Amino acid sequence: MAARQLLSPGAMLKVFSYNTWSSSPTHSPFQTHSLLRTLGHVSRDGAGVIALQEVTPELGALVRAEDWVKRDWLITSDKDYLNAAGEPPKGGHGTGSYRGGVKPKPGGKEAVMLMVKRSLVGQGSGVSIARLPVPRDDRGRALLTFDLHQNNKLIVRPSNHSPPLISSPNSPRTHSQLRLCTSHFTALPLNAPFRKRQYDQTIQALLAHPRAPVHLILADTNASVEHELTPFHPFTDAFLVSPACPPPPPGFSTGRASAQDVRLYQERLFAAGPTFGHLYPWVPGAPRKKPRKPRRIDRVWVNGAAEVVAYGERGGQEPVRESEGGGRMRDGEGRDGWMWESDHVGVEVTLRITGRAAP
Repeated sequence: MAARQLLSPGAMLKVFSYNTWSSSPTHSPFQTHSLLRTLGHVSRDGAGVIALQEVTPELGALVRAEDWVKRDWLITSDKDYLNAAGEPPKGGHGTGSYRGGVKPKPGGKEAVMLMVKRSLVGQGSGVSIARLPVPRDDRGRALLTFDLHQNNKLIVRPSNHSPPLISSPNSPRTHSQLRLCTSHFTALPLNAPFRKRQYDQTIQALLAHPRAPVHLILADTNASVEHELTPFHPFTDAFLVSPACPPPPPGFSTGRASAQDVRLYQERLFAAGPTFGHLYPWVPGAPRKKPRKPRRIDRVWVNGAAEVVAYGERGGQEPVRESEGGGRMRDGEGRDGWMWESDHVGVEVTLRITGRAAP
């Protein structure tokens, strides 16, 4: 699938975003093997782009070792991501907040990983990476930006802390046909100001190439309320085509809905189709059982010459099994006493290209 074919009107592109939770100290080999099976199914079902969050170096190595990955996919380096994200600010290396104050998030190193089908990028490719601002209680974070170019080549666009990940140094400079940003943003309600800065940096990176006809964002936003995501509202939320999406209030599309109706609708949008907080409903490590708030924090947004035609979820439909077709695994912390692949579900979106790029 060459770039010209991809971006022809009517062509389809499937993208998938998933927080793997593999950095959790409780993550088991059964969950890891289930994750690998899910990713294999996503690949076989025609995905062109996969964005993963909370990827440990161990999971990254297992993903790269899969035969279908070695044959069909290009992958960013978790080591490069961790180097670009940098060390956590002094005094903290994770996120967690209980009555005793800020507490480091348990678990190992985690990266954001971008996977792109070889047939999509052709012979050359490149990704840029930039460090994101983080609060004292957070680990380092970074933003990955992916460009698809008209001549089926990708160009590395340098930014601070951005070594080439997959490079084609002799590629001619051409117009970007698609620009995609992906990240895993800072958690906790108290860190909303830092998330706002991270969101703004993401939008600036995305729109730094305004002539790209298709803009995409795939991310675990970690937002606490829908209002935090206002900077992304000019983009189309892929969830709007889901049967689970609540209908808007009268006058919403024309801007005539009351402020109260808009606020209530945003709250319903945030709670509908939760991607987090429902599979493992208690905060891990809290001194007393503290319920999580089920919410839709894993998002895909699109802007430009593409429309969303399908929205679906992966990973939360059934509990983890001992093996493919084997018995279901028990976990006292999981919903209904079962073990689940992750504490998130993956978001799968199919896009239809609606127009051509400007020359």
